[in-house]
Amino acid sequence: MMTKQKTLEDIKGTFGFVPGFFEDFKWDELALSGGWELFKKFELSETNIPLKYKHLIALAAAGAVKCPYCTKFHTEAAQLFGATETELQETAYTTSLVGYFSNYLHGRRYPLEKFDEELNHIVKNFQAAAAAGKR
Repeated sequence: MMTKQKTLEDIKGTFGFVPGFFEDFKWDELALSGGWELFKKFELSETNIPLKYKHLIALAAAGAVKCPYCTKFHTEAAQLFGATETELQETAYTTSLVGYFSNYLHGRRYPLEKFDEELNHIVKNFQAAAAAGKR
């Protein structure tokens, strides 16, 4: 774990300054250094998910929880890592479809067991189509 001073220097070296939302963590060394290490690794670095896709996923989550801070950050980050306007639009649209169908299924109290059976059937059909070269 880095000290507060080393963490602040690392943040400044990364961004050119220390944003206020990181300054706010100065009350606790673990909150600051741990939060920064997680942010740096999973928000700013290539991991198992390429950065463009990581930020499109995060943008979808931000839209779902209606966070203006995260929506702005992940829109800008996705664009920095190559996302197009069309990809941003499709991300928002796909997110809205998840909410749409979730609301419908919950509102209808659709049986989860029935949904599971139907989903298994869908997966098997898609797998068979892929094996036959149709997908």
